[in-house]
Amino acid sequence: MKLYSLGRTSSAPCHVLQFKGASIMLDCSLDMSTLQHFMPLSLVNNERTSQLKPWITRELQDIEGFSAQNNLKEIGGKVFIDEEPEICPPEDCLLDFSTIDIIVISNYHFMLALPFITEHSGFKGKIYATEPTVQIGRELMLEMVVYAERVPKVSKGNMWKDSEVLRCLPHPLCDLKGTKSWKVVYSKKDVKASISKIQNVGYSERIDLFGILKLTPLSSGYCLGSCNWVIESDYEKGVLYDLFECLYSYMDGANLSAIPIYFISPVADSSLAYSNIFAEWLCQSKQSKVYLPEPPFPHAELVKANRLKHFPSIHDGLSSCFKTPCVVFTGHPSLRYGDVVHFMELWGKSNGNTVIFTEPEFPYLEALAPYQPLAMKACYCPIDPRLNFTQANKLIRELQPGQLAIPEAYTRAPDLLPHKTDLTIQDTECKISTFSHLDVLSLSVKREFEKVVLSNELANGLHPQEVRPGIAVTTVTGTLVSKDNRYTLEPLDLTGDGFHKTTDSKAEPRVDQKSCHLWGSVLVEDLIKSLAKRVIEDVNVDSDQWGHTLHLTQHDAMIQLDRSGTHIITHGNEALRIEIRDSLLECVSQF
Repeated sequence: MKLYSLGRTSSAPCHVLQFKGASIMLDCSLDMSTLQHFMPLSLVNNERTSQLKPWITRELQDIEGFSAQNNLKEIGGKVFIDEEPEICPPEDCLLDFSTIDIIVISNYHFMLALPFITEHSGFKGKIYATEPTVQIGRELMLEMVVYAERVPKVSKGNMWKDSEVLRCLPHPLCDLKGTKSWKVVYSKKDVKASISKIQNVGYSERIDLFGILKLTPLSSGYCLGSCNWVIESDYEKGVLYDLFECLYSYMDGANLSAIPIYFISPVADSSLAYSNIFAEWLCQSKQSKVYLPEPPFPHAELVKANRLKHFPSIHDGLSSCFKTPCVVFTGHPSLRYGDVVHFMELWGKSNGNTVIFTEPEFPYLEALAPYQPLAMKACYCPIDPRLNFTQANKLIRELQPGQLAIPEAYTRAPDLLPHKTDLTIQDTECKISTFSHLDVLSLSVKREFEKVVLSNELANGLHPQEVRPGIAVTTVTGTLVSKDNRYTLEPLDLTGDGFHKTTDSKAEPRVDQKSCHLWGSVLVEDLIKSLAKRVIEDVNVDSDQWGHTLHLTQHDAMIQLDRSGTHIITHGNEALRIEIRDSLLECVSQF
């Protein structure tokens, strides 16, 4: 078993698990920390930023063509890129995404890179997620697309991505890695096509992956529709709605019920509706309200009482009812695009205003940097529903896993708080494997048994003998058939002409039952000679440290020989497979 780490950070995970020839992608998050290096996209003409002169040094002037493409601006001693903001999808340098068999999504925050994979990588596999995850994830994708499309920006070029240019830039731009893989936000067409490929699943619904693994989504409690995926092999062991609720209770208790609340987002209307529709995905206390009937979340009452007003943008009716003081919920949390850019420019000059950051993924000081000098107060109050280290350590002790694979960052204290050793995954009795960006882990999975199914015909011919009460035994002789990673024991049906019948009723040469034990290795030279006896010629051989691959050009077939086994690929040509099998049997010893 191998685990590929394709996400840049532990907060934007994307992993690929390979086991028994199957490839499973676990989440596909976007790394949005790249947004902090770009200038905000203002909805209206901003005199302050429009007067900024391009930032350049003598070294950059000497680089041919850079002056014409210079898109660097300086604000408050920090240099930003004046281009359409770009985000970083999962890395595709380790794996070809077209070889991924299945993608499973655990929550709507971890599916935002899906259009990059499904529409631009040749991916043809299946995608599974719960219905709320699909619908709310779609709204988050569309919100990003609308934010970017509202303020189109003419690109001056991408010379800033060249390593020669980055080397001349100040910190933190000079430390950027992998900028060539950064991309602008996808289109609405990509979102629609990507979402249409997802298959909805329910909690505890079992999914069979080619007979190799079984996947089951179980409720995680992280957000609406979120789940933990349990992956098994046989015999092997929305914050916004909560904010509305808390704020509503606090304002009523402080006699501030007259202050309006505004929710501004391109998907405000649909996102509020979805939270009331998906009642079966909520906790028991909120489900019970649906049958009273009452709305599970208080924002429905706030909208009905005209205390919560929602708009797709600041241009769609907001000015007709807008009044202060007020509370405004809007995005994007990076402060680089969306309606929040307008409010930061409008209210940033007064110390009577406050901006509150609730998203833990964006460092608030970096987000505020392009708006300096800033008079308004800033509060960083991250709301993170994920497990903390104390809870995670307790869960690991209770589960007692045989192996634990975690990001390397989770095993060391934060750089700014080196003494806080409690902010780590502490030593456990299980084996811990750590990974960083682009690491590949080899996980040992000891498998001593395989599930084998007895065919009905063979089972009917068995005669168990009771050895003691409740226990009966019998001997079984049959043919082991392996197909699509499923093993079946079929009757050994011998006929008088030296042939036995297979499952498709075609006759095959009988193998001498007295010499059924094979041993030794196959020599390529002997195999080529044996094939030539059967008029199978024009054989090309590729060899490496792992084994040999024989290409039968005339027959469009291939034979793979390695230490773990032999594989015959004939694309359904059963007669050719039998000829190759007999050639192989001639090349090994029997007893």
